[in-house]
Amino acid sequence: MMETVNKEIEENYWNDYYGEGVAPSFPSSFASLVVNKIDPNKWLIDLGCGNGRDSLFFANNNINTFAIDSSKNTIQNNQKNILKSSETKLIFEVGDFMELSNVDNLPPSIGTIYSRFTLHSVNQEGYYQTINEAYKALDSNGLFLIEVRSVNDPLCGQGKNCGDNGFISTHYRRFIEMREILADLQNYNFSIEMAQEDYLSSWYKEDKAVVIRIIARRNE
Repeated sequence: MMETVNKEIEENYWNDYYGEGVAPSFPSSFASLVVNKIDPNKWLIDLGCGNGRDSLFFANNNINTFAIDSSKNTIQNNQKNILKSSETKLIFEVGDFMELSNVDNLPPSIGTIYSRFTLHSVNQEGYYQTINEAYKALDSNGLFLIEVRSVNDPLCGQGKNCGDNGFISTHYRRFIEMREILADLQNYNFSIEMAQEDYLSSWYKEDKAVVIRIIARRNE
């Protein structure tokens, strides 16, 4: 049975989380891993950018970055921060990454879509919808960069069981199997350039995250 995710509850959680200022501000290890693979002549779309730490990192590396998040409060805070800097390549916009084609002011010539810790934040229907929207938005040969929690993550199985590897603890997560996501990406006409399960690089404080990292390319 398809689990449901209460968008209002989830948005309130993320408003509180980012409003408390406890989220890390330094770039993620995944952003550092992939930054040199990104085409700086085209736009990068950051799905579910949160406090914008990776978005700012990409912009500081001369990559045109369009960052979206459904949390209005978070985006407003990010916009205030960007006004204090000299960055001209970074745009923050409120939007639902599952409906990317409906996001306001989406730039042309999208060479990269960056999805860190977003595909496991939605149910299976939203997961498929996001992959489809990413494929449609990308230019030919564009990159889809993904980091997502694996079913081998220690949090998998904790909290309320929503079915289909989805659980609600502090918030909703649907943990992903490597073979599942690789098959799904290939079904959507992506080719896989890198796929690995990482047990160390995404740890933060007590969160010993086990993640799947993927570089996929949109075929013609």
